[in-house]
Amino acid sequence: HGQHAAELALQQDQLVTQHNKRTEQLMAKHQKALVKEKKQREKLSEQIHEWEDKYAKLEQEYDVKIMEYEALQQNYEQQKIEQLKKYRDMAQGYSAHGGMAASPVSPGMVAASHDTDRLRRAVAKAN
Repeated sequence: HGQHAAELALQQDQLVTQHNKRTEQLMAKHQKALVKEKKQREKLSEQIHEWEDKYAKLEQEYDVKIMEYEALQQNYEQQKIEQLKKYRDMAQGYSAHGGMAASPVSPGMVAASHDTDRLRRAVAKAN
């Protein structure tokens, strides 16, 4: 009877030991998984930051290109206007002199010098 009780106690001891070992293994496995998951999260977070930086850089480059394009567009419009004024002035000069070549001082040149004076005054006032 005593031997049976001792065997039962031993069996119970082994079961407890096995259970504890198993629990430790599972905890260790769980801990490893947590560490791995944390590393993956950090890696993803880094990647997201990289992408955000790249996106911000591209957005800036895009804005610069848009501004360059708008400046070119304005420049083109300005040149077109100046060219049209030149043609108009030439035509006015030509017809004003009965079909002869335009005089050295065309109405366009006078208008342009007035524009320059106005611009100079505006710049002076701004400064």
